Amino acid sequence: MAAGTQLVSATAPGAAVPLDSVRELLTDGAALSGLCDQVLAIVPDGDGWRWCVLLNGSEVGWRLIEKARHPDRLEYIQTEGDLAALECVWLADDRGLTLDVHFNLGVDGLAPLLDPIWGQSLHAFADAVVHAVAAAVTSREESS
Repeated sequence: MAAGTQLVSATAPGAAVPLDSVRELLTDGAALSGLCDQVLAIVPDGDGWRWCVLLNGSEVGWRLIEKARHPDRLEYIQTEGDLAALECVWLADDRGLTLDVHFNLGVDGLAPLLDPIWGQSLHAFADAVVHAVAAAVTSREESS
């Protein structure tokens, strides 16, 4: 990602979960928004998904497309949205399920003031989402 990009990371510890199941849940807006208060809506949009989330008490949105899928990670990149840049990388390994969020607010002059605030909010969002997804996928896998 470009200069000025920040990273927040959150992990739901436990056994690795199947990434195909993670992907299935991430693209099922009704299922995920019902599991996590921070996710207001996920709507399919052509080859991507429009997300509406709650950050810092405000609705924030972006459109993500799948950038790459590998055996050990899923990568999504913002094509439009409220942030200048956003990339989400989901990793599954023996530590558990991890969500890395790379972001750039696009307000260089205010970055020293805003990046820590948005970083905290995006970290709380990532933590809530990764735990909700890990729990839901584990529950689905156990009931299958």
